[in-house]
Amino acid sequence: MVDVSMNHVTKECTSDIQCRSCFYYGHVRKNCFQWKAQKAKQWIPKKASSVSTPKPNKETYIIVPGVPPTRQNQSTTSDIGQNPTPPPKSPLCDPLPMANFELNPARWVPLGHQIVDGGPSRLPRTFYSASVAPATRRNFCVAVLDPAPPQDDEGFWREAVRDFIVNHHRREVNSMQPCLFGIGLYELRSPVAVSALVQQVPFEIDDNVFFRFVHHNNHPNQRADQGFRTGGLMVLGVPLDYRTDYDITNAVAAFGKFHHWHQDDAFIERTMIYASYPSPARVPRDIVFGKYVNLGHVLETWTAPVYVLATP
Repeated sequence: MVDVSMNHVTKECTSDIQCRSCFYYGHVRKNCFQWKAQKAKQWIPKKASSVSTPKPNKETYIIVPGVPPTRQNQSTTSDIGQNPTPPPKSPLCDPLPMANFELNPARWVPLGHQIVDGGPSRLPRTFYSASVAPATRRNFCVAVLDPAPPQDDEGFWREAVRDFIVNHHRREVNSMQPCLFGIGLYELRSPVAVSALVQQVPFEIDDNVFFRFVHHNNHPNQRADQGFRTGGLMVLGVPLDYRTDYDITNAVAAFGKFHHWHQDDAFIERTMIYASYPSPARVPRDIVFGKYVNLGHVLETWTAPVYVLATP
């Protein structure tokens, strides 16, 4: 029987020799051809330009390499060296700490598409709270490498981590793909296998290169704000066609969590809703119900004011 435990020293190990680079058996890392080829690569960081470019103040297109641009904003020379005018503050700006992080979306854009920025007055964010919490996918985990490798080398390390899971931990990997906040998103066979990896200390995969596993929900875009309120909301003038469970639930989900509403109210122009929300400042003053009409590309809207109620 092969001893695969870790509670022994090197001279007492009865397992086959395993490479610390490719994780295959029969050789050590200094004799690994894959490791030698990888060490031959040298990554040189690009020097930052000393010329500052003013930010565009109109609608711009983010150009993706390999895709011809259709429109791009051109700044005038008079704007260079001057302090740019701050964009108008959106009413949706939230004083609470939000999950802001650096992200390069160009690598995720499908071929032939471009990103329309929308300008500085574009809404910063919207909110969604499901009335029923979705089922958690517990068989996914993310591998995080420290230090983070260059983007061109992520594929190599992603394969190396998968081989480590299969050969070292004897766990089956159902799927593997790139991840926004790590080198790879891995789907394992069961939640038990994910828990076994997440609870482990960081592994050294190379000299001074470590990686660890985290649950797929524990990303830098996650935040937890303490405190919320639960109470009544009064919405006046909801279109009769939208006074349904489906539409009322979706309307409240944009800023809070819907619980229930009074369907048998004597006044049909009044919609009484019971919901949870972070604070009265986060409850919009109006809910705009809209319908996109294909004929003529018309957007029909109905505005319904919202009032936060407090019990005496």
